[in-house]
Amino acid sequence: KTVAKKTTEKKSPAKAEPIDPILAEKIRKAEIRRNKIQRSKELMKHISFDESKTFNQAVQVEKPAKVKSVLLAQAKPEGDKSPYADLAVKYGVVVDYKPFIHLEGIETREFRRQRINPMDYQAVIFSSRGVVDTFFKLMNEMRIKLSENMRYYCMTEAIALYLQKYIMFRKRKVFYGDGTFKGFVQTLLHYRDNERYLIPCADNHKRDLPEFLTKSKFDFSEAIIFNTVPAELKEKEILKYDLILFFSPSGVHSLLHNFKNVRAKKIRFGTFGPVTAQAMLDNNLKLDVVAPVSEAPSMLMALELYLKKANK
Repeated sequence: KTVAKKTTEKKSPAKAEPIDPILAEKIRKAEIRRNKIQRSKELMKHISFDESKTFNQAVQVEKPAKVKSVLLAQAKPEGDKSPYADLAVKYGVVVDYKPFIHLEGIETREFRRQRINPMDYQAVIFSSRGVVDTFFKLMNEMRIKLSENMRYYCMTEAIALYLQKYIMFRKRKVFYGDGTFKGFVQTLLHYRDNERYLIPCADNHKRDLPEFLTKSKFDFSEAIIFNTVPAELKEKEILKYDLILFFSPSGVHSLLHNFKNVRAKKIRFGTFGPVTAQAMLDNNLKLDVVAPVSEAPSMLMALELYLKKANK
């Protein structure tokens, strides 16, 4: 009887645990990001080159008008030497730099909403000195003292040396790459030690590092410490250029934020990366220069191929 009773008893369904709203929002944003990346991949299949096509045939059927000036929507690189400078001399064009966005550090209450405790991590990844400053400013405001055993991974040696402003510099806990993404991930792999990694970053940042860490099965979290804000741009300073090159979707959004009538202007545009190209096409803006593609894996090469046809 006891056995029969047990077999006929109906188990009450388990109550579903309430989903944390912050976690739900993160899942939603991750799904949106995945969908955008997938759309961008499909886009690049459409505009990418096969071996039978040249760069100019794929992007521009007719000979484009001569280019006299080019604007790169990013900060000017440090140092006097730039590969774009050589290109400017070779084709007789003016090449200037202007960041279309700037980053604003978040307040402590915004950081706390992410429910990330830096003390739960054994390593921090820094991509710039600005990230270092903002991260330690937040730690100071929240009165968080990081462990002396915390390890720091920096994109360049200059960033690693800059850390001396905030920590006692020890070679055994500070590691850095050669300034390239490939060199940096090799450093991560070489010194990997079952750590939990924290990546302080902007709300709209590149996905190459998180994607690599996920693929390589690193235990990591992204901590948003910056908000991406459109820079104030003046029409006479920006819309005078023949060609503007973008390296992130944020730059495209900043252009449209500042200039509602940009589609009516005779400006040509170029983009690096499928997500940036997608942002351009989503806003009905024509693409004249596209990278990376088989014949032009870098923006520098894509620009030279375009200038070779436009300015010959």
